Amino acid sequence: MRVKRAVSLLAIVMVASLGLASCEDPGTFPVRKAGAKCSPVGAFGRDKTHVLQCKTNKRWTRIMTISQARALIAAYEAKLAAEATTAPAPTTPPAPTTTNAPTVTSPVTGGIVSFGETTAPVGNVAGSIAPGRYEAVVPAGEECDFYRRDGAGNTLGAQRDVVTRIIMDLRPGDASVQTVGPCSWAPISSTTRPWTGSGIGLVNSEVAPGWYSTTGGPSCYWSVASSADGSVASIRRNDNIGGFQLVQVLPSDNILVSNRCGNWTALAGEPARYVDMSGELNDPLLQGNRETRVAPSSAVSISGNAAGVTVTAGDWTINLEPNTGGSFFNGAYFPNAQEVASSTSGKIDFSNGAVSCTTGSGSLTVQEIAFDGAGAVNRFRAHFQQTCTGQTDSSFGFITWDAVSSSSTL
Repeated sequence: MRVKRAVSLLAIVMVASLGLASCEDPGTFPVRKAGAKCSPVGAFGRDKTHVLQCKTNKRWTRIMTISQARALIAAYEAKLAAEATTAPAPTTPPAPTTTNAPTVTSPVTGGIVSFGETTAPVGNVAGSIAPGRYEAVVPAGEECDFYRRDGAGNTLGAQRDVVTRIIMDLRPGDASVQTVGPCSWAPISSTTRPWTGSGIGLVNSEVAPGWYSTTGGPSCYWSVASSADGSVASIRRNDNIGGFQLVQVLPSDNILVSNRCGNWTALAGEPARYVDMSGELNDPLLQGNRETRVAPSSAVSISGNAAGVTVTAGDWTINLEPNTGGSFFNGAYFPNAQEVASSTSGKIDFSNGAVSCTTGSGSLTVQEIAFDGAGAVNRFRAHFQQTCTGQTDSSFGFITWDAVSSSSTL
């Protein structure tokens, strides 16, 4: 277990208010939606402007602005700095520990190639950690983190609370890196490790491309990313809601991260019936989140005919229509779909009861549609993009129901 230091009253207030170390920027918290369901109680996130906390009603609640949180952190760090300048020097310096004293053996003279819990510059000079890919095995029952920072101390990327095995990509432009937890880091080995369903695995060499599912858990988090640098930009797909989880790993992906998700099962192929929904950071509907509903584990249903299709996925409802007087057919494309269909556009109405666009526009593609003898839809595959009026970020949806055509990326 990690050893926690005694803290001042101000530090206690900080931890109680924010639940973070003084060096952690609340702007790097995972993006969540105020009012949405959450777990575990006490967890922290953010939206565009505020720090969010998972309250006892298991709903994300705004507790302060990100600016206010940063101001509290700055005040706390200033207090620590003042205490450091006035505190008497200890008569006997503490003995260095293994985790805080990196081993210095490197082709770069004086460079650091293996290290524990530390903060060090990144570079190709003495006393620095060279850019590259590093790994560490996380001791049982423990967690490890890393934070890549620029010259101003801003976090460029981070991985937090990783168990089993953690991988880190340091970039040539990084100014420094901080590692936290009882992990021993070294350049990544060429020997592959069987992926056990937790921690970080390398796609293709350790994690085979394909479809995977898990029953998940209340604090399950997974992501598929283009690199292990911990940046938001590297994340291609991710989720952290409880319950059933579905992910498609592509050969072009680089890493798969899984924490507290239980055992993953490799599927024979794409599930027959599911709806996948995601939103860009400032999309007012999903606010950077992704939600997937898979039948029969989740409530997914479809109804309609060639003149319109309604899909329900949990608490989400998706109403789709062709242009007025038109019909859906295989390959139908509506590049200017609106909230209300017209003679020249199709319709997309996407909401969950709590949030919806007053007006919006986007695009709709019906890849496959088929009907039973009564004309009711019984096979369907479609994808759409919707942007609420006045917004620049969009929400996206992918729907499949007993389709026989090839899948798109989930």
